[in-house]
Amino acid sequence: MEPSGTVYLSRVVAGSGRAGGAARTRERAGVNRRGPRDDHRGEPAGRASRYAGRWGRIRPVTFTIAIDPHSADAPYEQVRAQISEQARSGELPVGYRLPTVRALAGELGLAANTVAKAYRALEGDGVVETRGRHGTVVAAAGDAAARQAASAAAEFATRAHRLGLTREQAGAAAAEALRTVYEGGGAAG
Repeated sequence: MEPSGTVYLSRVVAGSGRAGGAARTRERAGVNRRGPRDDHRGEPAGRASRYAGRWGRIRPVTFTIAIDPHSADAPYEQVRAQISEQARSGELPVGYRLPTVRALAGELGLAANTVAKAYRALEGDGVVETRGRHGTVVAAAGDAAARQAASAAAEFATRAHRLGLTREQAGAAAAEALRTVYEGGGAAG
């Protein structure tokens, strides 16, 4: 453990998992097939080259989580925020299979319910999807956050209109709320 009390998990995986539904459809249609699975000498191709031909280029993926026990944020929020950021930035590609709840909890020294709560929050945000026995994977809905933000904005606009606010008053209220959340301070005075 680091002197600051921070717990790190870093995992490098040789691939990002099987491609999404569209790639599988193209594969079934024969678009992605590369011919016989052997090299120029007629020998069977190695595992990495076989996957590279079948699922596209395989690249190493680094999955890193750092838990700071001295942080004001709860551990589940730290896990949720870091996985969300890595998924949105592309560090964790679509279809990447996350560790099981128990495995991640064991690696980080957290309770399994803490990691499960983070995974549920991520699923609710549209960042990951749980596929039962196939595990939890990074979802293809990169614009799920944009859809949810648009939905929340529409709800806000409808409610502000019902309250009788003018467009300018509603915009000022929204700007103040955004300033409060993003700058972490109270009302600007």
